[in-house]
Amino acid sequence: MKQSAYILLTAFCLAFQVAVLENLRVLDSSPNLLFLVALYAALFAPRRDAVIAAWIAGIAFDIFSSGRFGVYAFLFAGLAAFLVYLRKKVFKEHPLSQAALALAGVAVVEAAAAAMVMVQYHAADGGALISGVVVTALWTAALAPFVLAGLTRLNRILGFVAEHSLANA
Repeated sequence: MKQSAYILLTAFCLAFQVAVLENLRVLDSSPNLLFLVALYAALFAPRRDAVIAAWIAGIAFDIFSSGRFGVYAFLFAGLAAFLVYLRKKVFKEHPLSQAALALAGVAVVEAAAAAMVMVQYHAADGGALISGVVVTALWTAALAPFVLAGLTRLNRILGFVAEHSLANA
């Protein structure tokens, strides 16, 4: 993986998330573009780089999140570690697989982050947080095939080359 190119991609997506997607809020939720960058890394980056790349995207998301710093980095990296093992069992290039993985992944990440917020601030009304989780997951899943299709065109620039092994031959 070419770290400088990936960090530039992450910085661009962070700026786009903050400048554009935050203005497209529905029910006080917007799609999580940086999660899609982490999902892209988990599905297409070399195995040794996927978790680090997802962690970088999580740190970028943590910069503008309202919770404790590092929560999203931990959640993105953990989910990427799981997806690295799962990616040989799913058809990662298919848009429906990408949307399903995005829906499930964002739901898990946002639910865990919402639970942290509820515990940290002693929030009694979890309904608003749960509806935010659902809307964010649906938004992100709807965008996932389009964003990941665009990001896969950057594989060579980012150094995300296909892994070959004797087991796959």
